[in-house]
Amino acid sequence: MDYDAIIRSAWDICRKNRFFWVLGILGGASAAAPGNVIGSFAAGIANIIGQGRSASAAMSDPGQTARVVVVGLLGLLAVLLVGLFFYCMMAFRAALIDGVAQSVEGKILGFRSAFGRGRLWVWKLLGLSLYLWLWMALGALAMGVVILGAWFFLGWAVGVVLAGALAVVALVLLAFISLLNEVAARALILDGKGIRASVTAAITVMRAKKSEIAVLWAISLGLGTAMGLGILCVLLLPAILLGGIGWLIASFAGTIAVLVYAVPVGLAFTLSAALLFGFGGAFVSAFWTLGYRELERTHGK
Repeated sequence: MDYDAIIRSAWDICRKNRFFWVLGILGGASAAAPGNVIGSFAAGIANIIGQGRSASAAMSDPGQTARVVVVGLLGLLAVLLVGLFFYCMMAFRAALIDGVAQSVEGKILGFRSAFGRGRLWVWKLLGLSLYLWLWMALGALAMGVVILGAWFFLGWAVGVVLAGALAVVALVLLAFISLLNEVAARALILDGKGIRASVTAAITVMRAKKSEIAVLWAISLGLGTAMGLGILCVLLLPAILLGGIGWLIASFAGTIAVLVYAVPVGLAFTLSAALLFGFGGAFVSAFWTLGYRELERTHGK
């Protein structure tokens, strides 16, 4: 595989298709999102249940009823917003994967059309991620049972040693699940496979192309780290300058003036930073998509 050509192609595609930068804000780092999805929804549902219990207790006090209703509605709104956030995250991720493939084929897309196509795979992509992370959760549960059994039957010293060894196993398993998620997501979207079929196809490719997959994974980690550090360095000087200007304004013009300055400047800086990190996320995603296409092209050769 020509890894240098893949990197250059991913860079050119993201440079030319700037709407990928917006997609990359959420979609470039969503492979690990399902655990957050579960946690966020569980927390939101628990909050609503708690508010419901408070409401039942407060119904005897009319003065508390309105407040409980408002808090309950806000909790429900928070759950809906979390759901919308992760729906967009999955749609953006799918749009990035599909958009890169469309760009390679010479098709021109915009944000609206790419997002519309990405929405077609949201539920399958979310199902794939949850399916993989469910196995991770079951593995973690099994490890926990083994550790507790060792502590109970063999003593705390054996349990501690076993816990350390299993922690290493858990890290390896986590890396494998994340890698499998990357490959299977592209099998699902680019090849139109189902959830289980995409996992099977990904495992098949990973077995047949062990060295290539390892190199792709190492390069993607390096690219992600380099992009993150580079963007932080780029943002550091403007942040210092803008902060210094804000300090001067606060010193000579007071609080109102610094607020007038800080709000629009802060929003502009935040948006610029988000777009830069979005470019980094889109670039790494494009690298994986192009790498998968090359793996698929050479599979069996």
